[in-house]
Amino acid sequence: MDNLTHSLVGLLLARVAMPANLPRRQWLGVVAANAPDLDLIVSLTPAAYLVAHRHLTHAVVAIPVMAALSVLLVRLFARLWARYRRTPYQAPPFGAAWLWALVPAASHPLLDWTNSYAIRPWLPFDASWSSGNLLFVIEPWLWAALALAAAAPLLSGRRALRTASAAGLLAVTGYALWQAQVRNAALAALAREPADRIAAFPAPFEPTVRVVYVEEGASQWVGPFQPSTEAAVDRRSLQRFDRPPQQRAVEAAWAAPLGRSYRQFSIYPLEWVEPTERGWRVILSDARFVRGDQAGFACVFELTHELQVLSSEFSFGVAATTSPSQPKP
Repeated sequence: MDNLTHSLVGLLLARVAMPANLPRRQWLGVVAANAPDLDLIVSLTPAAYLVAHRHLTHAVVAIPVMAALSVLLVRLFARLWARYRRTPYQAPPFGAAWLWALVPAASHPLLDWTNSYAIRPWLPFDASWSSGNLLFVIEPWLWAALALAAAAPLLSGRRALRTASAAGLLAVTGYALWQAQVRNAALAALAREPADRIAAFPAPFEPTVRVVYVEEGASQWVGPFQPSTEAAVDRRSLQRFDRPPQQRAVEAAWAAPLGRSYRQFSIYPLEWVEPTERGWRVILSDARFVRGDQAGFACVFELTHELQVLSSEFSFGVAATTSPSQPKP
């Protein structure tokens, strides 16, 4: 999820779960709810981003570490704030604060699990990805509900603090459960036709729509589907990707350093090849990030006819086209 959602959830969790006399509890809730994204510090290159983001800091074993780090950061911020304001230093005691910080720290990987981006919850023992495919990474409806719950006590007084916060968290839970029903309906529609693999991803800003994925043999289909109005998925209405015949060029791209990093990242990989004057342009993407004629989180490789990699680039958006039929290199 985006960090605004994480922050608002952490704030409400602090108001609901943490003792009112715990110093800087709201600071602690916000910091702990965002702490796992500290992995972005080491994600300075495309290859590092693909490997390091949503890595160990988002795993279950890291939750106690993220909680402890959050307490230390809040204590540091509180000291600096007290020095700046020239007021008495107030910070939570480490032991009690660490226990309470476990709750918002755990909320971060849980919310990220609801996205198609997925997490690897059992690192370092198991590197497989897991995703609920419930929520898009940015959900304006959740922003509105969480912001209203966060601001309600300012309008109605502190007595409503916990009630409004609990209502906001319940709204998030209810929305996620509804999205699970939409996802399940899309999967049920997909299951009516034979396929090797199916999936249904949340669509951006369209809660009643799913981006469906079908894989059968050497073909893949990706496109929007609204389970509330359509009983079955018509593959003819989806964008079709056939495995390109230039598999030697594709394998050369996968074997490049950026390609190896992307292989760890991809769950529903898509491949296509375009001829160029110097050889081949290979694009590797993932069905989770295809929206219409654009594929996000894509790697673009320029290869010679001899399959030497001239360049490789990570891009958040490239044209998603079907591979042209060309002679196999």
